[in-house]
Amino acid sequence: MDNRYYTVISRDEFINLYRYGNININISFIILNGDNIENEIIGLLNIMPFSQEEDYLIVEFEDENCCIGNSFEIIKTIYNLEIKKLKNIYVLTKKAQYFYSTKFDQRINFKIIPYKNILNEVIQFSELKDMDNGIDILFEQYGITNKKEIELGIDINLKKDFLVIDNYLETDFKNIFLDLLFYKRENKFVKEDVGYIFDLIIITLLKERTNEVINRFKQGELKLNNSATYNELQKSRQNTLYEHITFIEKSNDSNIRKFVNKIGISSLIIGSIYLKIKYLLLNKNKSYNEEIEQIINDFKIKHIKEIGFALYLVGCVFGYKKLYDDYYDSIGLDIFYKKYEVISNNIPSNIKKESDINKKKVHSNQKEKKQIINNSLTVLELTNDEVKKLSLTKLKEMAKERGYNKGLSKFKSNDEDKLKLYNEIKNYKSVFNI
Repeated sequence: MDNRYYTVISRDEFINLYRYGNININISFIILNGDNIENEIIGLLNIMPFSQEEDYLIVEFEDENCCIGNSFEIIKTIYNLEIKKLKNIYVLTKKAQYFYSTKFDQRINFKIIPYKNILNEVIQFSELKDMDNGIDILFEQYGITNKKEIELGIDINLKKDFLVIDNYLETDFKNIFLDLLFYKRENKFVKEDVGYIFDLIIITLLKERTNEVINRFKQGELKLNNSATYNELQKSRQNTLYEHITFIEKSNDSNIRKFVNKIGISSLIIGSIYLKIKYLLLNKNKSYNEEIEQIINDFKIKHIKEIGFALYLVGCVFGYKKLYDDYYDSIGLDIFYKKYEVISNNIPSNIKKESDINKKKVHSNQKEKKQIINNSLTVLELTNDEVKKLSLTKLKEMAKERGYNKGLSKFKSNDEDKLKLYNEIKNYKSVFNI
């Protein structure tokens, strides 16, 4: 019987193993030596949070009593791995090998794992998972519930193709989604929302994949100044993205109609929403969250499906790792400090001092706060339609002004939750008893 086994351990676990001579590992993380060892190692790495190739080591050990005997008399799911049982220690790449050989005891022979596909498989799985999680939190944050419907309209290989395709202009895609994901503005357009419509004109031209258009685009020389569609949109003098789309939908101009027929109105809406939200997240200003919510509120009555597609693409580009901060702020994690919270004596003095200053400001400005809340009362005399048009961020700010802080994370950016929150704000008896 083969008594050789493998397991995956983190860098910190290896430090503890070397320093103390043993560590406890979960029995489900132990792999029996066999023909499928490569796939089983990939499977283990895929369930761990993977950031870089130095994060984990694969250790090979020998034990005649592995998974039986004294180790399992009390807790049968734990195995005590001793360093003297190790036969080989593997890392994923030369870079990881150099890291460990220079940071740890130079007597240790860190070997490169002989299976070449492990790193690529694990990185791709990690990136796809990050995309999926990013999409999920965007849908939750903005109250979009039609994810399954959206996925039916998305090519199953979309996310994977976005990761592996090097030169998208040499690839002819079936739909516009990958063109949108890869697109980077090379031409200088106005900063106003009409610029995103111009981007879509460029994308439509690029989709033809002619050498002349591609070369001019790469050189930033694909100009639209003489385009009749460009001139007509410039003359329209619309302000918001929604106003531009509405103008295009109603326009009888032959050039605009030709453009719409070529790209499709749904793709135009998806693309313009996606490009603007992407820009706002890349170039965050003080009101970017409210601007994103306003875009969604403008379009959600008639174009909820298009919003879903646009947010799906945004999630692919940014992923969970670049979106989690806004998401945590939106839901208000219970572990966060609450506004005006009294901090106990066991908090470090530097944090407590800052809190004390804030509390003094709160007490000294109590009259001013009361006036703010009184002013809010007039704002709260709103119709249901007016409430629906407000962003969730604005409603939460109104709630906090009245001292209503608890449970705000349960409210999502949909009409039903907005109305519920608004009614709770109105009926809430504030800390100032007004």
